[in-house]
Amino acid sequence: MIPVYAFLSAVLEGSRLDKGGRWNIHAWGETIVAISAAMAVGYLGYRLWLLGY
Repeated sequence: MIPVYAFLSAVLEGSRLDKGGRWNIHAWGETIVAISAAMAVGYLGYRLWLLGY
């Protein structure tokens, strides 16, 4: 599920970044934070699944 979310996020953010210019640092920062948060939630879920919760 996380790879699908990351792919869709990248596609949607890519289309938004094209409108605002490639060097829009604020938009890139938001994208990096969103992907990092998604990876953290996925890792937490995976670890909980391994522990049997």
